[in-house]
Amino acid sequence: MNFTPKSKQRSTLLRSDLTAMIDIIFQLLIFFLLSTTYAPPEGHLEPALRADHQEAGAAADLVPQLVEVQSRGGRTVFVVGQVEVPDKDSLVALLSTLPKQGGLFVRAQNNAQVSGAMAALQAARDAEFDKVTYVPPPQ
Repeated sequence: MNFTPKSKQRSTLLRSDLTAMIDIIFQLLIFFLLSTTYAPPEGHLEPALRADHQEAGAAADLVPQLVEVQSRGGRTVFVVGQVEVPDKDSLVALLSTLPKQGGLFVRAQNNAQVSGAMAALQAARDAEFDKVTYVPPPQ
């Protein structure tokens, strides 16, 4: 029990230590400044493969493979050369037999689903292609 009158009680102020909060704010500020400074815009990123024409020679003999993603009857179909593949697992098996030095282009038709294009890109990675590039469909 406290019998002292209110006028004689000490006023106690609650003080919080703001040092930790200020440190966290500065760390977040530095993080955002550094992460936005060093990341190049996506428009300036170089593709893994270029579609440039090369001169005759050994480097020109390595032609990249082309996987076309098409939509037929509401289903996604992958076309490699003259071979049509109905699913991602079959595409991985087919791509595993192809030479990997030239790289791989993935091109989707305008009516193809995005999930089909992403499945083709993942299948290329699963088949251990190092150079995989998505190219837009011809206009």
